[in-house]
Amino acid sequence: METYFDFADAYVNNTLQDDDYCVAVMAGKMTLSDVKEINPKYYLDNLTKLEKARHAYINSLPTPDILFNFYVGPARGEQGGRIGKGIISDMLALSHLKSMFPDVDFNGMSRDTLTRQGYIYYAGGDNVALQDYDGQPIIIWDDITSDNLLKTFGGSSRLFSALDTYPKPIALNIKYGRIYLKNRINIFNGIKPYDEFIRGLCREEIKRFSQRVDGIVADYEYTDQAQARGRIPFFMSITPDYITAEAQLEYWLGSKEHNIQKMYENVAIDVAKASLEYEHCDVIGEPYLEAEAKIIEHNESKKNEKTKKLEFREIKDIDKFKRKLEIKKADEARKKELEKRGIKLISLQDQGIEYQ
Repeated sequence: METYFDFADAYVNNTLQDDDYCVAVMAGKMTLSDVKEINPKYYLDNLTKLEKARHAYINSLPTPDILFNFYVGPARGEQGGRIGKGIISDMLALSHLKSMFPDVDFNGMSRDTLTRQGYIYYAGGDNVALQDYDGQPIIIWDDITSDNLLKTFGGSSRLFSALDTYPKPIALNIKYGRIYLKNRINIFNGIKPYDEFIRGLCREEIKRFSQRVDGIVADYEYTDQAQARGRIPFFMSITPDYITAEAQLEYWLGSKEHNIQKMYENVAIDVAKASLEYEHCDVIGEPYLEAEAKIIEHNESKKNEKTKKLEFREIKDIDKFKRKLEIKKADEARKKELEKRGIKLISLQDQGIEYQ
């Protein structure tokens, strides 16, 4: 088949040849479900080949230009079970899907339907969490622990690269190959409070020799948490009675004045019993959608700003150069201190005047 129209005719007339299925899957013209429905025998006989073709297609898709990460867990001092974190994760995802796909009616869609139709992927906390990932724009990591997440991504450095605001294409090992994530939203939920989850992500295993133990033993050191908090600045803390929705936007916008903290009565389990997740998802997602819009607007304004010409200028007097740097750093430190006290200082740099 030389053109897409040739393929379309063969698809409609059910005259596809065996090799055509893999080629069509690799080109994104068919899904594995399509092949299973049209030719179940070929599907069963060639599942491994078809899965490789599908992974090749998913990996060819562009990496999203921005990534938002959430954590849903118990409030500090609370137990992690039976508080509605899974339901709230679903509602948070639905609110984003309504924004992403305004022409799609998600009301009444089950988890299975949302997965099969390519909207949400539910990753468990096991070692094959991403085995069936199929390019869905939202991933919900159910009952995930920091240890499992570090194992999935191969350590904190690779994890933080994958969860970056502007994500980098990170290859993750799966059966029969590798997969690149193409999602715009990660929603992690677990039994640990946010602070404990974040601390766990900053743990690096190191090997050290112990004189008291025969050989090398594993030990751990903890890195600065600012990087992890910046990667996952959106979180919801849950008690049986109320939910706190928070966003630490200083990591994105450079100021705490845009941070969010809203509280709601926790009726998540009652909402689930009445199958009203879709009707109430906007309440859960609204503060975050507003925050995301601010972040996107902020990023766009930065792109549109006129950047000063960059050049490697020769330093002829290193002592004079260092004095300029010291003055500049002192000015910036003073400005931050005054802003903490509610006083805005306009520096020469802000007015476009260079230090002399």
